[in-house]
Amino acid sequence: MKTKDNSNSKQAMLIVVLIGLVLIALTYFLVYQKVNDKTAKLKADNQALAQHVNELKVYYDNKDTYEEQKTYYASRIKDELKDFPADVRDEDKVMLAVKTLAGADIDYTNINPTEAEAYYTIENSVDPALLVAVGLDNLEGQLIFAKRTAAYINKTDYKGLKNIVKVMNAYGYESALNNITYSKNQQDNVLEGTVEVTFYNVYGDGKKYTPVDMHEYTKGLEDLFNLKKKVPKTDTSGETGEEGTEEADA
Repeated sequence: MKTKDNSNSKQAMLIVVLIGLVLIALTYFLVYQKVNDKTAKLKADNQALAQHVNELKVYYDNKDTYEEQKTYYASRIKDELKDFPADVRDEDKVMLAVKTLAGADIDYTNINPTEAEAYYTIENSVDPALLVAVGLDNLEGQLIFAKRTAAYINKTDYKGLKNIVKVMNAYGYESALNNITYSKNQQDNVLEGTVEVTFYNVYGDGKKYTPVDMHEYTKGLEDLFNLKKKVPKTDTSGETGEEGTEEADA
């Protein structure tokens, strides 16, 4: 009987020990798994941070180069924007045609301008620090690049056509010749056709419109291009009086 009790006690003890070992093992593996997961996460985070540190080190090592490039591109942006006018109005297009008349026989029958059309916009929602870095911190809202065209319909000769192309092609960075279409009128022995020019400008960079210089031309509804000239009036006695305006002979 005593032997049987001892056997039962040993079995009970073994069960208790086994349960204890199971509990210890479960606790160990649960804790180990958590620690292992955290370790794996920290390792991944460290790898990402190490990669970011390496990237920052490259930026730091090349800081002087980046500063030079930033200064260069900011200067380029300002220089490029400086070439674009604040606006292009109908009088600018008309005066471009007037410039081609010097020393050339050209008869403009029509000038057909179009309205401005936005073709690229920089929103003011761009990172302010970036705008400051590239020298655009003076934006008045959006920076809008606009274009419009004008078709110059005319009659001329070969010399006049060359002068049109020369003057319009040299008008400035803010314009471009798009299309030149001419045919010869055999009856009148002249060239008839159209030159199409695109004009570009920028709104919102703080520049103000500069009116085209038209001081040489009479203001009003008549004689826009000085086709009349002042000649001295003479009275019946043949004396010269005050100047008057008479229409010049064509």
